[in-house]
Amino acid sequence: MEIFIQAICVTVALAAAHPQGALLGEPYGPSNFVEPAGWSVGDEGSTHQIWDQMYQPSGNTPDLAYVVNPAGIDVPTLNVNPPGFASGSGNFYSFGGNYSVFAELFNHTYGPSYGTHVIVQTSATMNPDEGSGGPASVFPDTIEIVRPNGDPIPGGGNANMLRSEVIWQRLAGSGFGEVTLEEMIFEFYLPEYTGDYRVQWGEIVHSSFDSLRVDSMATETAFPITPLPPPVKGDYDGDLDVDLDDFMRFAECHSGPGVLSEDPFCLRFDFDSDEDSDLADFAAMTLVWSPDE
Repeated sequence: MEIFIQAICVTVALAAAHPQGALLGEPYGPSNFVEPAGWSVGDEGSTHQIWDQMYQPSGNTPDLAYVVNPAGIDVPTLNVNPPGFASGSGNFYSFGGNYSVFAELFNHTYGPSYGTHVIVQTSATMNPDEGSGGPASVFPDTIEIVRPNGDPIPGGGNANMLRSEVIWQRLAGSGFGEVTLEEMIFEFYLPEYTGDYRVQWGEIVHSSFDSLRVDSMATETAFPITPLPPPVKGDYDGDLDVDLDDFMRFAECHSGPGVLSEDPFCLRFDFDSDEDSDLADFAAMTLVWSPDE
């Protein structure tokens, strides 16, 4: 009972420190982060934290968290290293070069037969510049899980990841015009390790890091990989509906039978999977019209 009450106190305190409105992914809108397949938030042995607003380079506490029986760290934090900095809009950014981000995270102390399944989800704008390593947001080949002191953890190396995958890409407005927001998911299993840990990764220059979600579960074996929802056909801008904005984009993507558009987002209009956007696709799109109310 005492542990449960402490967990509720942590949840309420963190939510009060960051108003609920901050959890909407401002300034880019809501994320498409997915729920773990093997457990639910609040289950015994689990942790859950979301960062959406980062106004300082270090010590950013989660906007929402549910952590029970922490092993050592006082408060989970999200941090950025120079040349990255915390912008006035609550994101991490860098003008001066590629940068790195890391989160210090709670875990549970269990017996030696237990390990930790960790799911990391990121949301950041993409930089298409090939000279800087793009197109990219997070560099997938840099993410890893280590001990709080930086020492390696078995299973936490980049080569040991269970999965690295794009959840979704969508268009978003920014001070520099229209950009692509990329949401990614990474999964790890740390065998025989249930201590606190650090998740760290590299971010491309001119990428605005928008939000982070980390879930973990103490378990004796890895859970199945969390499935991703299928993309919404006809939803060009990735706002989870098919509205007038998408129909206007269809006019730009309309290529005719057998003509493939150079814009990869136009494939979201390819309802019949024949690699074009033609009148047959437009007819199918009218059947899934779902404008915002």
